[in-house]
Amino acid sequence: MVRRLKISSAVTFVLLMLLMISGMIPDINFAAGSTFTHTTVNDFGTFAGKVTDASLGNFTGPLLFDMMEHVTLIVPGLSAVVGFLVFHYGGQVVTVPAIKRSVLSLMILAGVWTLALGAIGVYITKVLTFPVGG
Repeated sequence: MVRRLKISSAVTFVLLMLLMISGMIPDINFAAGSTFTHTTVNDFGTFAGKVTDASLGNFTGPLLFDMMEHVTLIVPGLSAVVGFLVFHYGGQVVTVPAIKRSVLSLMILAGVWTLALGAIGVYITKVLTFPVGG
């Protein structure tokens, strides 16, 4: 069981790091000297974005996205601590109540934090990027 805990903690850490890195890739860059408008040119054409009262999500989306990027650094840290505790204490993680509670508490905290970040990501992509009725 301890061997499976070690494997799963290592895999979880690696997957969280990949999730964090993949979340940073599509960050939106605004044009130089223009805080509220931007133009993107790619293989699909030229796209212009302008922030108005009706499309505030185009401005707040990148702001929340940057917040999510930076906060995400904590979850891999929690996962690394859990992995360290599992590797360091081995079988005591299952048998010693104080260590078991500590590891379970950190696992729950990391899980809740990951769900909260997922909710922020859903809010950004589904509500702010594509506003209802917009």
